[in-house]
Amino acid sequence: MFFASIILAIFTFVLYKIIDPDLIEQMFSTMEEKFLSSGLSEDMIEKQIEMQRKIMTPAFLSLSQVFSGVFMGLIISLIT
Repeated sequence: MFFASIILAIFTFVLYKIIDPDLIEQMFSTMEEKFLSSGLSEDMIEKQIEMQRKIMTPAFLSLSQVFSGVFMGLIISLIT
């Protein structure tokens, strides 16, 4: 799972950085629409989006992909 998560992290980084850099902005617009439909105020939505922009970078998404993949592999191996 470690090697698979590293390969997936490289793909994630290339996807968000080179192939489709606007994909993260599309995710933000979708999040904003969902927040608006749930009835949150504009100020709360703006704060949430601003906090997400700080951590939704290609490098952070790739790094979290490695950690989550290794963690899931650990859980599956412990169960089996």
